[in-house]
Amino acid sequence: MRWLCFVILACAVACAQTPADTNPLHNTDPEKALITADDVTLFWKAYDYWQYDLKADPAKLAETLQKQYLDSGSQGVKDFIPRRIVSAQHLAEQILQARAYYESTRSNDQRIHNALPEIRRDFAKLKSCILTPCFRLCISLSERSAPAAPAPSTG
Repeated sequence: MRWLCFVILACAVACAQTPADTNPLHNTDPEKALITADDVTLFWKAYDYWQYDLKADPAKLAETLQKQYLDSGSQGVKDFIPRRIVSAQHLAEQILQARAYYESTRSNDQRIHNALPEIRRDFAKLKSCILTPCFRLCISLSERSAPAAPAPSTG
Protein backbone atom coordinates (compact mmCIF):
# COMPACT_ATOMS: atom_id res chain seq x y z
CA MET A 1 0.00 0.00 0.00
CA ARG A 2 2.90 2.38 0.71
CA TRP A 3 4.18 2.06 -2.86
CA LEU A 4 0.77 3.03 -4.19
CA CYS A 5 0.67 6.12 -1.98
CA PHE A 6 4.20 7.03 -3.02
CA VAL A 7 3.33 6.77 -6.71
CA ILE A 8 0.21 8.86 -6.22
CA LEU A 9 2.05 11.47 -4.18
CA ALA A 10 4.74 11.58 -6.84
CA CYS A 11 1.99 12.49 -9.30
CA ALA A 12 0.74 15.19 -6.96
CA VAL A 13 2.87 17.87 -8.54
CA ALA A 14 2.09 16.77 -12.08
CA CYS A 15 -1.62 17.33 -12.54
CA ALA A 16 -5.06 17.48 -10.96
CA GLN A 17 -7.74 19.62 -9.56
CA THR A 18 -9.18 21.31 -6.52
CA PRO A 19 -12.74 22.39 -5.80
CA ALA A 20 -14.08 24.93 -8.29
CA ASP A 21 -14.06 27.80 -5.79
CA THR A 22 -10.26 27.78 -5.49
CA ASN A 23 -7.41 28.29 -7.90
CA PRO A 24 -5.71 24.89 -8.25
CA LEU A 25 -2.34 26.55 -8.75
CA HIS A 26 -2.59 28.26 -5.36
CA ASN A 27 -4.21 25.63 -3.17
CA THR A 28 -2.00 25.18 -0.12
CA ASP A 29 -4.60 23.41 2.01
CA PRO A 30 -4.59 19.61 1.77
CA GLU A 31 -8.15 19.53 3.13
CA LYS A 32 -9.34 21.49 0.08
CA ALA A 33 -7.62 19.21 -2.44
CA LEU A 34 -10.08 17.12 -4.41
CA ILE A 35 -8.67 13.62 -4.13
CA THR A 36 -10.65 11.22 -6.25
CA ALA A 37 -10.28 8.08 -8.29
CA ASP A 38 -13.47 8.70 -10.26
CA ASP A 39 -11.58 8.73 -13.57
CA VAL A 40 -10.40 5.17 -12.96
CA THR A 41 -14.00 4.09 -12.45
CA LEU A 42 -15.03 6.05 -15.55
CA PHE A 43 -12.38 4.27 -17.62
CA TRP A 44 -13.65 0.85 -16.55
CA LYS A 45 -17.26 1.77 -17.28
CA ALA A 46 -16.25 2.76 -20.81
CA TYR A 47 -14.15 -0.38 -21.19
CA ASP A 48 -17.00 -2.61 -19.98
CA TYR A 49 -19.45 -0.94 -22.35
CA TRP A 50 -17.04 -1.60 -25.23
CA GLN A 51 -16.32 -5.16 -24.12
CA TYR A 52 -19.88 -6.31 -23.43
CA ASP A 53 -22.32 -4.04 -25.25
CA LEU A 54 -20.17 -3.51 -28.34
CA LYS A 55 -18.82 -7.09 -28.28
CA ALA A 56 -15.21 -5.82 -27.97
CA ASP A 57 -15.24 -4.57 -31.56
CA PRO A 58 -11.76 -3.05 -32.05
CA ALA A 59 -13.18 -0.50 -34.51
CA LYS A 60 -15.43 0.94 -31.78
CA LEU A 61 -12.93 1.23 -28.90
CA ALA A 62 -11.51 4.67 -29.74
CA GLU A 63 -14.96 6.23 -30.13
CA THR A 64 -16.11 4.66 -26.85
CA LEU A 65 -13.03 5.91 -25.00
CA GLN A 66 -13.49 9.40 -26.45
CA LYS A 67 -17.16 9.75 -25.54
CA GLN A 68 -17.33 7.86 -22.26
CA TYR A 69 -13.87 8.45 -20.78
CA LEU A 70 -11.94 11.37 -22.25
CA ASP A 71 -14.89 13.72 -22.86
CA SER A 72 -16.39 12.89 -19.46
CA GLY A 73 -13.14 12.79 -17.51
CA SER A 74 -11.88 15.30 -15.00
CA GLN A 75 -9.45 18.09 -15.72
CA GLY A 76 -6.76 15.67 -14.55
CA VAL A 77 -7.56 13.34 -17.47
CA LYS A 78 -7.65 16.26 -19.88
CA ASP A 79 -4.25 17.43 -18.59
CA PHE A 80 -2.93 13.91 -19.14
CA ILE A 81 -3.99 13.76 -22.80
CA PRO A 82 -1.24 15.75 -24.57
CA ARG A 83 1.77 13.81 -23.28
CA ARG A 84 0.52 10.41 -22.15
CA ILE A 85 -2.90 9.50 -23.54
CA VAL A 86 -2.35 11.54 -26.73
CA SER A 87 -5.77 10.70 -28.23
CA ALA A 88 -8.57 8.19 -27.97
CA GLN A 89 -7.19 6.41 -31.01
CA HIS A 90 -3.70 6.17 -29.49
CA LEU A 91 -5.08 4.88 -26.18
CA ALA A 92 -7.25 2.34 -28.01
CA GLU A 93 -4.22 1.07 -29.91
CA GLN A 94 -2.29 0.68 -26.65
CA ILE A 95 -5.16 -1.19 -25.01
CA LEU A 96 -5.58 -3.51 -28.00
CA GLN A 97 -1.84 -4.27 -28.03
CA ALA A 98 -1.69 -4.98 -24.29
CA ARG A 99 -5.26 -5.93 -23.42
CA ALA A 100 -4.28 -8.60 -20.88
CA TYR A 101 -2.05 -6.10 -19.09
CA TYR A 102 -4.81 -3.48 -18.86
CA GLU A 103 -7.28 -6.07 -17.60
CA SER A 104 -4.74 -7.20 -14.97
CA THR A 105 -4.63 -3.67 -13.52
CA ARG A 106 -8.36 -3.63 -12.83
CA SER A 107 -7.93 -5.11 -9.36
CA ASN A 108 -6.01 -1.96 -8.40
CA ASP A 109 -9.21 0.10 -8.69
CA GLN A 110 -10.44 -0.89 -5.23
CA ARG A 111 -6.94 -0.51 -3.77
CA ILE A 112 -6.85 3.06 -5.07
CA HIS A 113 -10.23 3.88 -3.53
CA ASN A 114 -9.13 2.33 -0.22
CA ALA A 115 -5.91 4.35 -0.26
CA LEU A 116 -7.59 7.77 -0.58
CA PRO A 117 -7.85 8.45 3.19
CA GLU A 118 -4.16 7.60 3.61
CA ILE A 119 -3.27 9.89 0.72
CA ARG A 120 -5.10 12.77 2.40
CA ARG A 121 -3.17 12.10 5.64
CA ASP A 122 0.07 12.04 3.65
CA PHE A 123 -0.86 15.36 2.03
CA ALA A 124 -1.22 16.85 5.52
CA LYS A 125 2.20 15.49 6.49
CA LEU A 126 3.68 16.82 3.26
CA LYS A 127 2.36 20.30 4.02
CA SER A 128 4.47 20.43 7.18
CA CYS A 129 7.61 19.58 5.15
CA ILE A 130 7.27 22.10 2.30
CA LEU A 131 7.37 25.89 2.54
CA THR A 132 4.69 26.52 -0.09
CA PRO A 133 3.00 23.26 -0.98
CA CYS A 134 0.59 23.01 -3.87
CA PHE A 135 -1.84 20.11 -3.67
CA ARG A 136 -2.78 18.84 -7.09
CA LEU A 137 -3.45 15.18 -7.80
CA CYS A 138 -3.95 12.90 -10.75
CA ILE A 139 -4.37 9.16 -10.50
CA SER A 140 -3.25 7.30 -13.61
CA LEU A 141 -4.35 3.89 -14.74
CA SER A 142 -0.85 2.82 -15.64
CA GLU A 143 2.00 1.93 -13.33
CA ARG A 144 5.70 2.40 -14.08
CA SER A 145 5.84 -1.17 -15.37
CA ALA A 146 3.18 -0.48 -17.99
CA PRO A 147 4.05 -1.15 -21.62
CA ALA A 148 5.62 1.87 -23.23
CA ALA A 149 3.12 4.13 -24.96
CA PRO A 150 5.23 6.69 -26.82
CA ALA A 151 3.48 9.59 -28.43
CA PRO A 152 3.31 9.40 -32.19
CA SER A 153 5.99 11.37 -34.00
CA THR A 154 4.89 14.76 -35.29
CA GLY A 155 7.78 15.41 -37.57
